[in-house]
Amino acid sequence: MIKTLSLAVALSAVAFAAPPALAAEYPPPANPGKVPAASKKGRKLVVCKRGCRYKTIRAAIKRATGRDLIVVRPGTYREGVQILGRRYDGLRIVGDPKNPRRVRLDGKGVRGAGGQNAFFVNAADGVTIRGFYARNYKANCFFVVNADGYTLDRLVAERCGVYGIYAFNSKGGTMSNSEAYYNNDSGFYIGQTPPQKGRKKRSFVTNVKSYLNVLGFSGTNMRYVTIRRSQFFNNGVGIVPNALRTEKYPPRKRTSSPTTTSSGTTSTTTAERPSRSRRADRQGCRPTRSVSASCSSEARARSSRTTASSGTGWSASAWSSSSS
Repeated sequence: MIKTLSLAVALSAVAFAAPPALAAEYPPPANPGKVPAASKKGRKLVVCKRGCRYKTIRAAIKRATGRDLIVVRPGTYREGVQILGRRYDGLRIVGDPKNPRRVRLDGKGVRGAGGQNAFFVNAADGVTIRGFYARNYKANCFFVVNADGYTLDRLVAERCGVYGIYAFNSKGGTMSNSEAYYNNDSGFYIGQTPPQKGRKKRSFVTNVKSYLNVLGFSGTNMRYVTIRRSQFFNNGVGIVPNALRTEKYPPRKRTSSPTTTSSGTTSTTTAERPSRSRRADRQGCRPTRSVSASCSSEARARSSRTTASSGTGWSASAWSSSSS
């Protein structure tokens, strides 16, 4: 199905149901620890290099619940932050929204899972991450998966191994007032949005800049997403909405969706219903505690049936994908 392209473009792509949430870690029975009960109003946990109770963001995360606010003071933090499970539903983590570069997460020299993602959110709904600068992580700078609602605001993502700011198998999120550059795949990526019935929870990408990446924006098997007031320029390719069989539930019927570059040239994304044997073999991506580039690789772009015209830039005043 093709819809008219003017200021808005409609695109259909589907996704798979969320995999089971990871269980939270608990102390052994002989040593339950002293984790305090969360108050109804929540607490403010402050992280800083000197003079604070918490010297690392990870230390504050271990003590926090979803009702809490974690405030991170300026400095360079060489760590990877993992927010795993329903315990953290609604958690807010705030650096410096006015100048995100003052609160820096640097993955250079960080070993193990901590060096994969600056922030990794899995199966925690409504988490807010605001006012941070991340760079030099092996996988992604900011990564949210299996979430119902998320806010990624006033972030800078530089030189990460795969994606800059990335949401997978999630819905109802916001990426806003952020920039991404020098990432090995796309600067921004919303992929494999779970299908919804009734009133849809849309995701919004607003006032972002993406440049000097392989792709400006990637949208494999994406639904219910609106891009507005954003700029994608000086990337290998600007905006790439596509469908792949390597992820769950691509479009079942053969479709064509046109996109237009700033120069006026048009590219077309086509997808066809996979064979019965291929549908049975398809496994999709199931992120785990130590998520790396396995959930996202440049091989997807190479295997895609998408043809795209390169250009110097693409500016989206309003671009929307919806179900068909």
